[in-house]
Amino acid sequence: MTLQDWLATPVIVALPDRHRGDGLARLKADALLREPGLVKIFFFEYESTAHTHDRVLQQDYGRSLNGAISEILDRGASRATALRALPDYMPRLALLDARPNLNELVATAVGNGVQALAADRDYAEVRDLLAAAGLSEINMGYEPGMRLRDPSVSRMVAGYLAAANGAGAGRLMLWGEGHFTEAAADPAANLCDARLQVLLAQRGLPVHVATPQEMAL
Repeated sequence: MTLQDWLATPVIVALPDRHRGDGLARLKADALLREPGLVKIFFFEYESTAHTHDRVLQQDYGRSLNGAISEILDRGASRATALRALPDYMPRLALLDARPNLNELVATAVGNGVQALAADRDYAEVRDLLAAAGLSEINMGYEPGMRLRDPSVSRMVAGYLAAANGAGAGRLMLWGEGHFTEAAADPAANLCDARLQVLLAQRGLPVHVATPQEMAL
């Protein structure tokens, strides 16, 4: 099956992202988001509590990132309009991240009529919990941080899909590759065996983690 075939099912297609790597997952996400009618919901790795302090943007689209995405989408705005508005809602994007960056990908989604959702846990909250455990914020992207973040991610994704209408297929997720692992016993089977895909599967949401070969097609 191709990734397009998987997206025609109720399975979440997860593209494991190397944030500062080759950009393979991001390029594939961009291509899939541009295929008419293929993707219905795009989950991406950014804190769900993100918001803007810009008063003009707040008046135009609302304070929160996810609220602004929905407002821009509801207005049928263009990719260019979304691309102008979104950066102020996501100021913490790493300058060295692979391209296309999240602003560009979310703008592509919105410009093609695809709902996008930032679904990560509040980063300040995670940093505070790590600090309370005597750990630095560098652990955000490692095991201690993932243990704090991934359960929240799975709850938010499951909650959105339970409430969404017409989102039975076309479920695309772009998330850091460290949150996923392949099935060691049978890599070809690509079964859920650890980390985020297990938490989602436990909520009745099967996940297909794309392989590099699938993303390169």
